[in-house]
Amino acid sequence: MVKIQEIEVKSVMTKSNLPVADFSVNPYVGCLHGCKYCYASFMKRFTNHPEQWGEFIDLIKTFPHARVSWSINTLDESFRREMDVAVSIERRLEAMRQFYEAGVETTCFISPIFPGITDVEAIIERAKGFCNLVWLENLNLRGDYKGKILAWIHENHPELDQLYHDIYTRKDRSYWMQLDMQMRAFCKAEGLPYVRNDDSVRSKHGQPPVVVNYFYHEEIIPSARKEQLRQTRTCC
Repeated sequence: MVKIQEIEVKSVMTKSNLPVADFSVNPYVGCLHGCKYCYASFMKRFTNHPEQWGEFIDLIKTFPHARVSWSINTLDESFRREMDVAVSIERRLEAMRQFYEAGVETTCFISPIFPGITDVEAIIERAKGFCNLVWLENLNLRGDYKGKILAWIHENHPELDQLYHDIYTRKDRSYWMQLDMQMRAFCKAEGLPYVRNDDSVRSKHGQPPVVVNYFYHEEIIPSARKEQLRQTRTCC
């Protein structure tokens, strides 16, 4: 049973590290998916919920000018079941299609991308006909779930141990840089606009979706906002 509880807060504004906004609004705390890799699960310690993460959620019903996003980081149902208890990938894709055909702007959020596991190109091929945006985000490993994910990788994909060690222990970013070049070439061949750290570009219904790369956000590639600030300081 899902517990829904309304609460009063001092502010819904949260400082954001995303390059597309200085602040974000989180209208609810909690989630039904219970993803093992969720970096937001630490919020539970501020809510006093006795339930496990994935068993509670505050609720928001409607917004004007809505954009609806679906997290899809695999087309493999067996892998999906290992990671979350949410609905199937096919149901997510079908819901995306129905929203898109109803005129609602949709986003296919390919997140988190598991190195060596997530087939980004295959997901884009499946979703590109009924989404306005495709967001790409890397797998972040921190907190108590880092060890759990690395243990799962070792047990199920030992051939990827070195890759994950390089990325998440040695902080080697070459995998994401290589994937960036691969996605740029793929999108060019498919006729898809490709940008990095930029949420200002929009694709209208019936046009190819815009693919946005958010790998490491501002760490690998400085955001336009940060670059603009640097130029302003230089000029002044």
